[in-house]
Amino acid sequence: MGANTKIPWCHHTFNPWWGCTDVSSGCRACYARALAKRCGFPDLWGKDVGRRFFGEAHWRELINWNAAAGMAGERRRVFCGSMCDVMEDRPDVESPRQALWCFVDQTPNLDWLLLTKRPENFPRFLPDLWRDHPRPNVWLLATVENYNYIRRRIADLLRVPAVVHGISMEPLLGPVDIGDYLGHHLGCDGDEYPCAMCGSQGRLGWVAIGGESGHGARPFDIGWARGLIAQCRLASVACFLKQLGASPFENGKPLSLRDRKGADPAEWPEDLRVRQLPEVPRFASCEVIPRQEVG
Repeated sequence: MGANTKIPWCHHTFNPWWGCTDVSSGCRACYARALAKRCGFPDLWGKDVGRRFFGEAHWRELINWNAAAGMAGERRRVFCGSMCDVMEDRPDVESPRQALWCFVDQTPNLDWLLLTKRPENFPRFLPDLWRDHPRPNVWLLATVENYNYIRRRIADLLRVPAVVHGISMEPLLGPVDIGDYLGHHLGCDGDEYPCAMCGSQGRLGWVAIGGESGHGARPFDIGWARGLIAQCRLASVACFLKQLGASPFENGKPLSLRDRKGADPAEWPEDLRVRQLPEVPRFASCEVIPRQEVG
């Protein structure tokens, strides 16, 4: 449970369970796996091992967060899945996943950021009702760490309607061009969505970037970040540089930073100090949208 978090683009973190299975190169130095091991849970990663589940008190904290946000008259962002992947395909997580959807519907003051490396599973595991009535408090996000996953993961992400589609490029492992997905994507002939040709529901509205941290962190060329920031600026898309990571370099030379994660913007070149959030369209009230009740 993360009532307070150091992740600068959210207020809270929440995990319906702990544990996952590696699926791509971005998983190699997974911080969640390392954290679980430090907390005394070394056997939560892999398809043939169990997951860590939680009791009622863990879930009811969400109601408290929602009430606190309402009393403060503000919306608060919840990163869901810092220690798991909410779109993982395995039978034992289906019950907590269904509970999650119910709590999302019961917390309209919280904006839920659902991040996955498995966006192809959004159509299978999100409630059918949400596809007809996209939740005003749900952002759908996919991790895209290098060129190998751009076309497939972003296309899968954009096929499901959402008030915000975004990608997390952390850890960013190489230079990438996402320009086709920031404006009218390839194959779209006009402004109407979904696209008759590819089924896309829109474009990316947010791009988060970060270098890898921790032991053995892979290099992060700040030129890669500059390129993405420029692409987003050209398309008027919000961009958020979270950190330069533990191994940043520029023009082939390592950068020496005091912050071990490269997460202090005061140490960055001024042009990289970009931390934007998307403008989220709002419905008059979450109450007008059919919802599931918490059991």
